[in-house]
Amino acid sequence: MDNLSILSMLIVAGIITFLIRWFPFAVFKLGSDMGSGIRTQGKKLPFSAIAILVIYCLRNINPLVFPYGLPEAISILAVILLHLWKRNNLISIGSGTVIYMILIQQFFP
Repeated sequence: MDNLSILSMLIVAGIITFLIRWFPFAVFKLGSDMGSGIRTQGKKLPFSAIAILVIYCLRNINPLVFPYGLPEAISILAVILLHLWKRNNLISIGSGTVIYMILIQQFFP
């Protein structure tokens, strides 16, 4: 693939990304009433997305085969405890990820 093709794809991807991010601001102007449906979705969707991600991450665990889901269980416990302690999503999720990676690479290879 030549440089012109790569550059044109990057430009198109940039324009589309800009338009996708601009669209909600164009539709829902600041200070206008968005409606109760949009507000309800804004409150419930983050929790739904996290639940879907947790289910997706745990889908291949077999509790009858070593390591019996121990790395995942330890990491989830660490995320919960860190979040209850610090109340910071970035710290709890990032630390849980690091703990999980250490566990699967060093202790449960």
